Amino acid sequence: MHLATYVGLLETGERTLAASYRRVADGHADEPDVHYTCLQLAGQCDEHSAALGPVVQRYGDAPEDEPERLHADALAESRSGGPGLLRDLHDL
Repeated sequence: MHLATYVGLLETGERTLAASYRRVADGHADEPDVHYTCLQLAGQCDEHSAALGPVVQRYGDAPEDEPERLHADALAESRSGGPGLLRDLHDL
């Protein structure tokens, strides 16, 4: 069943995006608007992931030959300065 594959992709995507938002928030803490907005968006991703709980219990999240190219890695580190902030936001 492909539904389990896509539920797993969605759950993984939400967790990855939340981690990336937190990385940008920590790396650009000197920009209050960016810091708090990224933390708020990370919290929303956490809520989305938690809301998938009943769907995961019902359908599972085991991938069936899921293509690796659909996965995006979380940001490894944040860049410094204004251009770095712009690049980080673009990567999000």
